[in-house]
Amino acid sequence: MISRNEIPITQFRGFEDKPVKANIVFRRDQIDIEMRLKKMDETRVDVQVLSLTTPMVYWAPPEFGLELSQVFNDACSAIHLKHPDRFLAMAMAPMQAPELAVREIERASRLPGIRGLYLATHSVSGTSSGVFASYSVPISGKTGTAEKVVPLPGYPSDHLEDQSWWCGWGPSDAARLVVCALIENGGHGSSAAAPAALRVFERYFGVKAPPTVVVDTD
Repeated sequence: MISRNEIPITQFRGFEDKPVKANIVFRRDQIDIEMRLKKMDETRVDVQVLSLTTPMVYWAPPEFGLELSQVFNDACSAIHLKHPDRFLAMAMAPMQAPELAVREIERASRLPGIRGLYLATHSVSGTSSGVFASYSVPISGKTGTAEKVVPLPGYPSDHLEDQSWWCGWGPSDAARLVVCALIENGGHGSSAAAPAALRVFERYFGVKAPPTVVVDTD
């Protein structure tokens, strides 16, 4: 049963001739901008950054993934232009097709309101995909590497060391746990903080991950 505050995905243009086997619905307040603004005001949120939910566009054939990315990015930019003080956005790109992804990233970077690129931890192009891609619980997050001056004997006074961090949540579509891991002087986020965060998820969900492939990507 679908409530009046939910919209079946099959009601959206472009899906009418492609039946969806799963009972997939969007909450109306996720896609109705006026409802979202009202909720933002009620919860005293000044600005929201829009991004596409899982499974993003990575499931689609390359050309269709590009088309979906363009539609999403253009829509986000239009929302920003209508409400410039309330909404920004992270662009989507078809990472399953690198050449098309580059084309869309270059185009989207010139759109008003676009402030970055949104990547999935479960995408082969995600910076922590080597850690989370094979984990049975879908995890969303972002790696990071920050530099900090760390005085060390024998090094210049302005010597920099990489500070490794990773922040995210799981499951992706119904968060039960948020984890932020920071490893001082730990190197890249993908090789130090992300594996540490995975151990927290494993303990919380009681699900062990298969062997991971740690790669410096930041």
